[in-house]
Amino acid sequence: MLGLLNKLKSNTAPKETKPFDKTALFRAINTAFDDFASETADESLERLIAQTGKSRTQILDAILNDDEIEACREDIESAIRATPFVLWGDTLDEDTQNELIKWVTPHIKTFAELAMLAKWNGHAIAEYVYKHDDKGRIVIDKVLNREGELGHYKFKRDGTVLFDDHGRDVPINTAVKNLVLTHRASPARPMGQMMIIKAYPSVLLRGKNWAFLGQFIKRYAQPYVVGKQGGFSMIESFTSRLFEFINGGATGIGADDDINIHQLSADGSAFEMAERMANSRIQKLLLGRVKTSELSSGSRASQETDDKTRIDRIGSYLELAKEAINHALTAMLAVNSHFGTPLVSSGQVWFDWKNEKAVDKMRAERDKLYLDTGTIVLTSDYYKDVVGFEEHHFKIVEPSPTAQPQNMPLSMLLSDTHDDTSHDHDHDDDEPLSDRQIRIANKQADKVMALFDDVNDFTDFQKRLASLDLTDDDFVDELANQNLTAYVDSLTGKTNQDGQTGV
Repeated sequence: MLGLLNKLKSNTAPKETKPFDKTALFRAINTAFDDFASETADESLERLIAQTGKSRTQILDAILNDDEIEACREDIESAIRATPFVLWGDTLDEDTQNELIKWVTPHIKTFAELAMLAKWNGHAIAEYVYKHDDKGRIVIDKVLNREGELGHYKFKRDGTVLFDDHGRDVPINTAVKNLVLTHRASPARPMGQMMIIKAYPSVLLRGKNWAFLGQFIKRYAQPYVVGKQGGFSMIESFTSRLFEFINGGATGIGADDDINIHQLSADGSAFEMAERMANSRIQKLLLGRVKTSELSSGSRASQETDDKTRIDRIGSYLELAKEAINHALTAMLAVNSHFGTPLVSSGQVWFDWKNEKAVDKMRAERDKLYLDTGTIVLTSDYYKDVVGFEEHHFKIVEPSPTAQPQNMPLSMLLSDTHDDTSHDHDHDDDEPLSDRQIRIANKQADKVMALFDDVNDFTDFQKRLASLDLTDDDFVDELANQNLTAYVDSLTGKTNQDGQTGV
C-alpha cells in the first residue's frame, strides 16, 4: 500500500506557478476599509492639529500672519527670484525661447509663493486664467493662488481633488486648468505633510510674550520708594508725601526721616531670550539654519557668509517651483496643441534652474601646484568635464617660451670662471696701469657715464654711444712718445727688462 502511494506521488506532475495578474500592475492596493477612510489624512498630524483646538486653515492663517514668518518668506522669495533659469526643448528655436522667457519671468513670484505654501502647508492650489496673445496663441494670463480658499478642497487617495461648490463636490481639472502642488504626499495623507505646524508653538510664544513683557514692565521695571518715619509725623501723611514726591516735585523730611529708592535687578532679558529662541526655531524650520543676526554673537564676515549660502538652503523650494512652472508650460502646450495653435513645432519644453558652480579653491590650489612643476598641462576636456566650463566660453593659450638671455652691448665678463682658450699666456705677466693711463681711462668712463645720465632709455643710449668720440690727444701723444723711445733704445743697443731689444 505504501509503495503504491509513493508511486502515485512520483507520477504526479509538479504544479505550475500561476502567472502574475496583469491588472495588478495598473492599480495600487486598496488599503482603505471604507469610504470615509479614503478621505482621511495622516492621523498623527490630525491629532497634532486637534490639540491646538483650531482647524488646519485657521492654524495656517495664524502662522502666516506672524512677522517672523513673513520675514522668512521674503528671504526665500528673493532667493528664488534671484536664481537664474533656462528653458530648453527638443525643437525649441531662439525666438520661441525668448517669448516663453518673457512669459515665465512675471509669474516667478507667484510660483515662488506656491512653492513655499506647498512646502509649509503640504499642498497648494492655483488656477490658470488664459488669454489670446497678439499671434492668436493661447497663453496663461494669470496664476491665481487659492491660499485663502484651501478649506474648500478635498483630496482623495487616488489623487483626485474635489471642490466644494455650495455643498456639491466637483472634481477639478488638474491637467490644464488647475495646479495642485503637494509636498510629501502619500496615499495615507493625500493633502501632504503640514510642516508649518511645528512652528505653531513658537508663533504662540511670540504672540504671548508681549503680554507677559507688559506685565513685567508694569510690576518690576519701575523703581519703588521706601520711606522711614522718624516719630514726629503720622504714617499716613508721610506716605502721602512720598507718593506726591515720586509723581514729580519736591518734599521735605525731618532729621530722623529717611527715603530710599530701590531698583530691581531684573531687566527683562529672559523675555528677550525667549523671543530669540522662538525666532531661532522658526528660522531653523523654514530656512534650514539660524540667521546670524539672531545669534548672541556675530560679525560682519559671518553675516556675509550667511548671505552667500542663502541659495544653498532653498533647494526644496526651488524643486517645487520648478515642478509648478513645468506644469504650467505643459498645460499651455496641451491647450494650444488641442486648438491647432502650437507654441513649438514639436516636442516638449522644460524649465530648469541654472546650476552655477562656485569656485573650488581647494581644486584650484591643487591644480596650481601641479602646473608649477612644469610637467603637466591641463586639457580642454578637464575644463569642460571637471571645472564645468562651456566649450565656447574659454580658449586654451599656449604658454609663452622662456626668454633666453641676450648679449647686449657693453656687456662684460665679470669673473674668470671660464677657460680662455684664445690666449695661451700667464695672467701674471699683466703689467699694472700707470697713473697716467688710469687718469685717461677714468676720463673716457666719465664721458660714458655722462651720456648714460643724459638718456631716457637703452635704445637712445645705444644710438648716441655709436656716435660718441672717445679719442684723446694726450693718449695719442703718449703712445707715439713711447714708440719713439723704444725705437731709439733699439738703435743704441739698450735692452728692456726681458733682455730684448727693439720695440
